[in-house]
Amino acid sequence: MRIGVVIERNNYYRLLAPVVDAALAKGWEVVCWHDYAQPRHGIKGYEFPAVEAAPRFRHGTPVVRTYEGSERLPDALAKAGIDAVVSIVLPSDPMVAERGALAARWIGLQYAAELSNCLMPPGIFSASLVGLYSGWWLEFGLRYLRELGVAMADDDTEREIRRKSVVVGFPELDQFRDLDPAELRRHWQIPAGKPVVAFLPYPFQSNAKTPWSRWVFASGPQLWRRLRLRLARERRLESQLLCGWDDLAMTCAVRRFCDANDAYLLVKARAKDPVPAYLRRVADRVVYDDGHYPATILRVLGVADLCVHFYSATVLEAAGCGVPGLSICPELPDMGISLAWQPWVFSRDEGSAFQFRGVAETMAIGEAIETLPKKRLADFPIDRAAREAYVTKFLGFGDGHGSLRLLDAVRAVVEGRSLFGASPSHVGTQGA
Repeated sequence: MRIGVVIERNNYYRLLAPVVDAALAKGWEVVCWHDYAQPRHGIKGYEFPAVEAAPRFRHGTPVVRTYEGSERLPDALAKAGIDAVVSIVLPSDPMVAERGALAARWIGLQYAAELSNCLMPPGIFSASLVGLYSGWWLEFGLRYLRELGVAMADDDTEREIRRKSVVVGFPELDQFRDLDPAELRRHWQIPAGKPVVAFLPYPFQSNAKTPWSRWVFASGPQLWRRLRLRLARERRLESQLLCGWDDLAMTCAVRRFCDANDAYLLVKARAKDPVPAYLRRVADRVVYDDGHYPATILRVLGVADLCVHFYSATVLEAAGCGVPGLSICPELPDMGISLAWQPWVFSRDEGSAFQFRGVAETMAIGEAIETLPKKRLADFPIDRAAREAYVTKFLGFGDGHGSLRLLDAVRAVVEGRSLFGASPSHVGTQGA
């Protein structure tokens, strides 16, 4: 078996490296295709997929090749004799999708909530299958496509998506079982026995720049920020400004919470969102991504007793790792939420990915600033039964074998076998 894995940006290895390693362990040949048409500069330039940045694997070494943009990838796959290619993003151009299907069997794979990347026509029609975390995400994705007018209930597009969707779990989490918390604590010099609060700062640079993020939550002279709000005719936000509900106050609240619980404050940041000086001063340690296999965020979660963030998809990783999550929740209009699916995910409703009692909790910004310093770590427990329910709903499986389920499905497709008769412990299917 010879498979390809598409790496458009270096951080794609966070999800795909476990798949590569599992394929190598099976004795398969693996070719990692790095897209050299990606930008080398700008906000995401640091994730350019340089060949030398490919991670080391436990079970062998894949071949690493380059290509110049999606239009040229099908020809490269055909020349390389690839049986199947795994990709987070399916071709969006009809001609590329058609050529891609002739070159190899395409396998889409879900990455967080961006389901349009792997379910949207024409890519879905040229794909052989799409691996999803759980059945919940299939229904979520179909709802979004109906909202866009791309699909209708039980039409040909929806039936095609259901036919090709396979529940495999969350392959990224496969690498978590190999992490050693004691070694990670030694690496970061975290005192023995000290609880750890992982904090993911608000991403000012990568999130939409709105009046709220620029002149309310961002720190700075209050009089100047108030003037800017008035000039922008955003006086409705002045009450938050006058209450002092900004990032500096939030930082102080998190630090006070750590002090009250004798906890270590471990800040996990990204290069495109530099940590402000006032947070660096109070953090016990700040870490940036120094590799994607193992993923830095999973290493952080490996030592964390609580993960505090701002509506981050890390909520899924934290739950999968058995770490309770606390999401600090701005109002969605203030954040500049613009896509129809976002309010369905970024929700404080009980039973949502962010508010699931016994796994993940939410707080409004003002509430967090006022009450978090008075809370105890014990106020954010992980309940075993609740976590199992969460994993089933949002992650599909919690056994660390998502990559193997995906590869079992890939082999079935290449060999022309039906997926729907497979053992549920290996391949979960939706819409059989």
